[in-house]
Amino acid sequence: MRRGLGGGILGAWLILWGVGSPLYGEWPERSVTMVTSVPETLLWSDQPAPQSRILAALVPRLSRELGVPVTLVSRPQGDGALAANMVAGARPDGYLFGALGTDSTMTREIQGYTPYIRDEMVPVATGWRVMQAIVVRRGLKADDLRELAPLASQTSIRLACLSRDPVSSAVLMAMEAARAAGFEWALTPVDRADPDVLLEGQAEAMVIPLGYLPYHPRADEFKVVAVLTNEDQLPCLAGRPTLKAQGLDITSSPVFAFYLPAKVSWETRVRLSRAINSTLRQPAVLRALEDDCFAVYREDLEGVGGVLKREYDQQKAALRALGFLE
Repeated sequence: MRRGLGGGILGAWLILWGVGSPLYGEWPERSVTMVTSVPETLLWSDQPAPQSRILAALVPRLSRELGVPVTLVSRPQGDGALAANMVAGARPDGYLFGALGTDSTMTREIQGYTPYIRDEMVPVATGWRVMQAIVVRRGLKADDLRELAPLASQTSIRLACLSRDPVSSAVLMAMEAARAAGFEWALTPVDRADPDVLLEGQAEAMVIPLGYLPYHPRADEFKVVAVLTNEDQLPCLAGRPTLKAQGLDITSSPVFAFYLPAKVSWETRVRLSRAINSTLRQPAVLRALEDDCFAVYREDLEGVGGVLKREYDQQKAALRALGFLE
C-alpha cells in the first residue's frame, strides 16, 4: 500500500513538472537547423543563387510554423554529400534536418560515393523540381537535340561535366535525353561549372538550371537546346525546346526534398512535414519558385516515400543502362 502511494505521489510530482506528461519533450522546444546541399552563390559569381534565395525565404516562414528559430546552413561540398552526411549522422531528435538535392540523396549514393546509405535518412516532404537545361553556344547549328543528332554522327559533341566518376544527376538526364534523340555525348571534364567554358572551346554543351541562365553576364551568347522536363505549364518554358516538345522521354525526374535522420519519431516527421508543406503553399514562395523556373512539387508524409523510392529506382536503372553500374 505504501509503495503504491509513493508511486502515485511521484507520478503526480512528475506531471506537475511536465516530466511524463504528453507535453514533455514535445518537438521543437529550441532552435532547429536546416542544412542544405545548395551552394549559396551562383556557379560563376558571388551573387546569391536563386535556389539559395528560395531556401533563405523559407527560413522565417518555417520559424513561424514551428514556433522556434530556424537556421540555414549551406554545405554543398561533394555535390551535397557533406550536407546529407550531416543529416544521416545527426541525433534522431529532429533538431537538424536536410534540404537536399538528388545528387546527395540518390545519384552519388547509388554509385557508392557517399559515406552514408539511403536508409539512414527518411524523406518528410518534397519541394520542387529543378528545370535543368542543356545550353550550347548561340552559333552552334542546332536548335534542339534532334538537330544535334546528325552533327554527332559526324563529329564528337562534348558535354561538359565536373567529373565522369561519379556522374551527376543533371548529366545523367542529359545522357538519357541524347540517347532518346539517337546520339551519345562525349563526356568531357571541365575546370568549372560555368557556361563560359563553352565559349573557351572546352566543350560544346553544358547542363545548368534554366532559372540560373538569365543571371549569367553573357547569357545572350548561349541558347537552350533542351529543357530536361515533360512539364509544359510553367511560364518560363513557353517557346522552349522541352523534352515533351521534342517527343523525347527519359526516366529520371529528380525532386528536391527535405529529410530527417531515419530514427526520428513519427510525430516529429509529421510536424515538420506539415510545416514545410504549409510554407510551400504561401503565395510569395510559389511566386519565387515560378520566377526562377522551379516547378513546385508537394507531397505529404504519406506520399513522399513512394515518390522518392520510384525516382531512386529509375535513377538506378538509368545508371545501369548507361554503363555506370554493373
